[in-house]
Amino acid sequence: MAKVNATDALALNPQTRKVLRHLERNGSLSLFGGFSLGVTRLAARIHELRKAGFNIHTQMVPSGDTHYAVYHLVPRV
Repeated sequence: MAKVNATDALALNPQTRKVLRHLERNGSLSLFGGFSLGVTRLAARIHELRKAGFNIHTQMVPSGDTHYAVYHLVPRV
């Protein structure tokens, strides 16, 4: 993955920056957590972060007859 600098992160839209900030502080985020941030299209924001060079891992968690995604920001080395 390409390294991302602070200027690139600032070019992200406000919702995407909010998701990034949450991931940096907490390490992971689910759809439910996204709703609490006011983000209804979390997968789209995660896609934008990946496109900007952030390494984000998706973990699918079973829940009854379905499953949901939990996104984890992989720390830069």
